[in-house]
Amino acid sequence: ISGVFNVGLKKVNGVQIAGLLNYATQLNGVQIGLINVCDSLNSGVSIGLLNIIRTGLFDLQLHQSSTIPVNLVFKTGSNKFYNMLSAGYHFDEELYALGYGIGSRHFFSSGLVLGAEVQSNFLYKKSYETQVFNLLNQFVPYLGYQWGKEIIISAGPEVNLYYSRIDTETGNYGFPIMNNVLYEELVDNAQIQGSIGYRVAVSF
Repeated sequence: ISGVFNVGLKKVNGVQIAGLLNYATQLNGVQIGLINVCDSLNSGVSIGLLNIIRTGLFDLQLHQSSTIPVNLVFKTGSNKFYNMLSAGYHFDEELYALGYGIGSRHFFSSGLVLGAEVQSNFLYKKSYETQVFNLLNQFVPYLGYQWGKEIIISAGPEVNLYYSRIDTETGNYGFPIMNNVLYEELVDNAQIQGSIGYRVAVSF
C-alpha cells in the first residue's frame, strides 16, 4: 500500500494499492489505483481508471448503435476488467461524442463471448459557440462470437440514460438522438430521458 506510487520490480503476489500508479512485472493478485501497469497478469485483476497490461487486452472496436450511429472504441486491460476510450459521430445532427467506460467479458470454449459494459459519453456540436452539458450514459450487456484469434462480432441491447441541460439560446433540451423514449423527467433546468436501443459491434 502506498500513497502515490507502488512499484514491484519482481513478481507481486497479493494486493497493490496506490493513489496514482501501480507497476508490477508479474502480477498474481489485485492492483487498485488510478493507473495500473504490469508486464504480465498471471492471475487476478487490475482495477483503475486506466489499466495497461503488456500481454493483455488491446482491442479496437467499431460499433453502430441506435443513439450514436458510428463509434470507434479502444479497449485496454484484461478480459476480467477493461477500460474503454471512445469517439463517435452522429451524421444527421453533426454531433460528436467522446466517451469513457469499463467492461468485463468471458470467453467460452465454443467461441461464444458474454460481456457487459458501462459507458458515459459527453456530447457536443462543433458549430455551437457555447456548449451545453449533455451526458449520455449507457449499459450494454452483449453476446458475441470469436472468429479466429482476433475478430469478435457482438450485439446486445443498449440501455440509455440521457442527461441534458437546457440551452438558454434555443430553449431546447439536448439533442434529438433518443428513440422510443420510455422515461422522461425535468429536474432543475435539465431533462432526463431513458430508452432501450441496440448496439452491433466488431472488435479486432
